[in-house]
Amino acid sequence: GHVVVAVDTSGSISDELLGDIAAELQALSQEVEEMTLLIADARVQQAVDDAEIAAFLRAARFRGGGGTDHRPVFRWIDERNLGPDLFVGITDLFSHFPVRRPHFPVMWIAPKRHGEAPWGHVVEL
Repeated sequence: GHVVVAVDTSGSISDELLGDIAAELQALSQEVEEMTLLIADARVQQAVDDAEIAAFLRAARFRGGGGTDHRPVFRWIDERNLGPDLFVGITDLFSHFPVRRPHFPVMWIAPKRHGEAPWGHVVEL
């Protein structure tokens, strides 16, 4: 199905971790039918569609560095009526979140030291 992946590029995410994330995203993109990649800190910095993901990951130029807010990410998804089969948020969870949980499954991938997720399933790295 369609997977939307949002990568947290706020100031608390290291370049080393972003490099590791890029390698994992490359593998994930090979396993799903369609993937949309969102690069976000306190706003959506970039949206990369399925056809552009491999080239984007090779370049590994993640924009961001500000604070973290996932509300714009979920608003971006809603405004485009995407309704993905799965949302994957790669983040340390030190963020702001929408009050209401979305109508699609949510998985958070977080480092060992992370904040609390208001909903969804958390997988620690």
